[in-house]
Amino acid sequence: MGLSFTKLSGRKEIGILMVGLDMAGRTTILYKLKRGEVVATGATIGYNLETLEYKNMSFTFWDIGGQNNRLPLPRYYFQNIEAVILVVDSNDQDRVVDAREYLQKLLSQDELKHALLLVFANKQDLPNALTAAEIADKLGLHSLLHRRNCFIQSTCAISGEGLYEGLDWICNNIVNKSKPSSTQKLICLGNLPSASYFDTLNLFHAKDLILIFFSKFSPSTFCLCLYFQRCLHVNCLKT
Repeated sequence: MGLSFTKLSGRKEIGILMVGLDMAGRTTILYKLKRGEVVATGATIGYNLETLEYKNMSFTFWDIGGQNNRLPLPRYYFQNIEAVILVVDSNDQDRVVDAREYLQKLLSQDELKHALLLVFANKQDLPNALTAAEIADKLGLHSLLHRRNCFIQSTCAISGEGLYEGLDWICNNIVNKSKPSSTQKLICLGNLPSASYFDTLNLFHAKDLILIFFSKFSPSTFCLCLYFQRCLHVNCLKT
């Protein structure tokens, strides 16, 4: 994935790739977020590029026209992308399968392998709209959870309902990506690593750290393991 960077103002810049089939409501969502109003739009030819400052972040939206949903897209669309937003017309039940096929091809791009995935289940105000849970099932989102952080949000582009909840999810996950992981695992296939090695692990944030040793415990190793177990709640195993 591309680099993210911070402006002198301190706002973190986040690249967003917003995609979806034609008439899903992508551009309506974009300008509802940007201007706070519904803007009459036609079919997007090519792309729209807009920036939005929200909380302490600056979002750059690449709104890719639904007419361009045949891959491959130009590679420059994928540069510096932190999150992908897929907008789905919840009322167009027959084409959710098409959206799924497009999403699968898009996420197979190497540049997007670490990108967050947010799905806007749009047009929830219409009487025949599928629920967010039904959209998630038809898109196969559950199969993505083991390798990608993803979330689906019910939205209505006209009223703005659900839009900022989606942005909040992106903000929270971007922030958490820069913090030490709450769950770490270390497997040592030999002697205990040096003390300097452990200094790099942020052990005070580790909740699931497992040390496996394949050598005899020396007195110093034994004392260190007791410290890990009693003070840091770390499991130390010996074979």
